[in-house]
This record gives sequence, structure tokens and C-alpha cells, in this order.
Amino acid sequence: MLHINRTFVAYLDEMDQLTVLVPKSCCPDEMAPFTMVAPSGEEIPLSVQQLEDLGDMVKYVCRFASAFEFGATYWVRARSGERTDVQIGAVVRTPAFDDQFFYEGKLGVDYTKEQTVFRVWAPTATAVNVKLIHPDSGDARYVPLERGSAVYGRRSYPATGNERIIRMLPALTAYGARQWIHMRPLFPSMVSMA
Repeated sequence: MLHINRTFVAYLDEMDQLTVLVPKSCCPDEMAPFTMVAPSGEEIPLSVQQLEDLGDMVKYVCRFASAFEFGATYWVRARSGERTDVQIGAVVRTPAFDDQFFYEGKLGVDYTKEQTVFRVWAPTATAVNVKLIHPDSGDARYVPLERGSAVYGRRSYPATGNERIIRMLPALTAYGARQWIHMRPLFPSMVSMA
């Protein structure tokens, strides 16, 4: 199982709201105020809206006034200088997220003799790759899927040529780590192309 060591954690729970959890062992009084750092390096102030004692942690509910770019890595920096990456939290269960990323188009694999197009829906991933494994030689090739319209979170890759059979595994990268996943039925792990 994937484990990343973080001093404190930050979750995007609404399109303009982060929840920051700080263990009391980290002296939470020395952590606030917090700043969110965008991929561009822009520093975005976080306004603490709510403070709650959770026993062994302190919970800060913070608002910000900038648009959040999904598929990119943001950081939260504490006054102490410590930082953590922003993880995707309850925002994925909000109507605003559904409105922005709802997608009804094709997913999976489309094959023609000219090309094979791989499509996956992953709006919160920072990267998506497909591992293509040749059936005879076992040679592997890693192919990044290009992010399509940021509105829908779809990524795709058109592989040219007429390969007989390819075994494929998609990998999503989020929170600084790659995880191979199996996504049947939307993205079958075996594709037969004759």
C-alpha cells in the first residue's frame, strides 16, 4: 500500500475550501496562518473560517479566492515553513465538481487499423500513463495520456499502427506517487486487435 509521510495534511473539500488537519504534536498554534502555493508559484492566502479541536488533532477549515486547477500539484505551507501537498477530498462529492467534470463520452479503447485510441476519465490525477506490453516479447512501453479538455478530465493517447495484441495497464499519478490500477469495464486490461 502507498504511504507518504506528511507532518500535516490538507484536503480540497469544496472548490474554494481546504480542510487542514494538524496533529497536536506539531504545535498547531505555530502553524496558522496557512498559504496555498499554486503550480505557478503564486501564493494564495488561506482564510481560517473554522477551528475545531479533534482530540489529538486540530482541524482548520480554510477558504481561498482563486480557481483551483485540477490535475496539478498544489501545496499548503504553514507559518512554520512546513508544507504538504493538497489531496483531493470531499470536493469529488459536490455538485460543483459534477458540473465541471461530468462526462458522457467514450472511455476505454477504440481500435482501427490506422490507430488505437486509449481514453480514461481521471480529472484529479496529475498524470496518467498506459503501460503497453507486447504479447510475444514482453517488452513494455510507457505512454503518457494527454489531458483533453480540462472541463471533463478526460485523457487519451492515439497509438498509430496495427499491432496484433497489446496488454495494457493504466497508471494514475496523484499525491506524488504512481499507482497501477485496473479499471474494468471502462478500461479493459486485455485488448485483442486482429
